[in-house]
Amino acid sequence: MGPISKKVIDGLQKAKNRKIINFSEIKAANAYAQDLDKTVVSKDNLSKLTDSLSKADDIYLPSYPPKSPHTQSYFTYWGFFDLCAGIKKESFMKYGKNKHFWNEYIFEGFVNYQADMIMLAGFPDIPLSLPHSEASQRERGEI
Repeated sequence: MGPISKKVIDGLQKAKNRKIINFSEIKAANAYAQDLDKTVVSKDNLSKLTDSLSKADDIYLPSYPPKSPHTQSYFTYWGFFDLCAGIKKESFMKYGKNKHFWNEYIFEGFVNYQADMIMLAGFPDIPLSLPHSEASQRERGEI
């Protein structure tokens, strides 16, 4: 038996041997449980976030060719820390003009890759500097 399980069992044995029940402890535990329950995100609120993530997954990580320049690790990181959520569009990271700003930069600035990195060109806020931007393709006469 490990040290943690030993402490748990000792605590249970002490509680079992007590003759007096302290109702104030039970009330305090109940109040604490209710406070914790208030912190749980509702299904409706969570669906706003998961819907955005699911739509972005379909756009930026297709399961068919052509292969996306986004890696699964980047996309997971983006979903956890940069996907804007809530009324105030809160994010843990710096975000651009919209929630897909950095995803679009990776798509439009993609030049090449190797096993451990992708290579980008251009500046995110200067469309003509990005090789795959609509403005850049129009300038080259491709569209």
